[in-house]
Amino acid sequence: MKKNGYCDIVWRSSAVTLCDKPKNTHIMKQPQTHSNSPKFECNKDGFFEYLKACKGYDASNPNPWQEVADKVASKGYYCVGEEYACTDDLPLLQKHNESTKKENAKIVLDVAPNPFEGDVFNAKIIVLTLNPGFREKNRVGYNALDKAEKEKSTHYSVKNLELEGQGMYFGDKTLEKTRTYWNEVTKPKTVEGLQNIFGFDNADLAIIEHFGYPSVEYGETKYTKNLKTTQFAKDLVEFLATYRTDDFCFVIARRKDVWDDILQGCNKHVIELINSRSKSYISKGNVKNGATDWQRIKSLIYEADKQRQIKKLKDAIAKDDGTMISTYERLLQDVENGVMVVGVDSENRPIMGKIHP
Repeated sequence: MKKNGYCDIVWRSSAVTLCDKPKNTHIMKQPQTHSNSPKFECNKDGFFEYLKACKGYDASNPNPWQEVADKVASKGYYCVGEEYACTDDLPLLQKHNESTKKENAKIVLDVAPNPFEGDVFNAKIIVLTLNPGFREKNRVGYNALDKAEKEKSTHYSVKNLELEGQGMYFGDKTLEKTRTYWNEVTKPKTVEGLQNIFGFDNADLAIIEHFGYPSVEYGETKYTKNLKTTQFAKDLVEFLATYRTDDFCFVIARRKDVWDDILQGCNKHVIELINSRSKSYISKGNVKNGATDWQRIKSLIYEADKQRQIKKLKDAIAKDDGTMISTYERLLQDVENGVMVVGVDSENRPIMGKIHP
């Protein structure tokens, strides 16, 4: 059900209890910190300050993807003959393409890379995976778009490269035409699984790729092992694990060896997929610890939806002319106490329920 407002959420069905706190979840030990350790806000600016202060990044431009974002903004998501790559990475990527024997393992350079998607600083579920897949349909789909749609697709790529993504593209027909790998291989079962959780929003999910450049198949060579942008992805995950103070989880979909090494000592919940190589999607049947992991994901989505409902009601109270304010205030009190919309009945009426995250 789409929650279009709150004036229709006065009716109450029998309350339900959902999302009890999961038991026996695997929480890694928190790393030791010193009282004089620098503190950083968990947002884009805080991350860049962290890179400059702790990792020795260029103070004037800590994001190696920024130059790629600028080029994509100028040329478009797809540009024949263009090479969308960080300056430090490009010669290594060119050597990789010259040396690899598998045509499908060559890096595709004329379409925008997708090293991250969504809001990595606020999404409740962060998928850690290998690299963006590629299908020729990406180019074909982009070429078939009209001018406004091409600008939309390009803008989406640019904002993600700049670490300013706002949410996943699921359900956006324009953006889906240039992201065919996820659409065909991973997205359907991921979306099916998550959207069966009442309250799921595209803002709840984000992706971080170990290797940010697209290819039909992933094939590592000595040239692609230690790219500047690969280290940037590792530093981003380390930063999130250390400085995000809210409740969220990492889902390791691909390249477990890399992510495990970074997340040692992390106090955030880590979920692994069962068959990540051939089935890197999130569903109840594809998480390693089954019901426990799935309950964890549900808890995070319910809590995120609770905060969205609170914001929506506060906005409604601020704009109300006095006719509905008492209803909004009562509903706000309910939601703040965990009694919120958790589903619909057979007649599509909202069911209010108590949530225990």
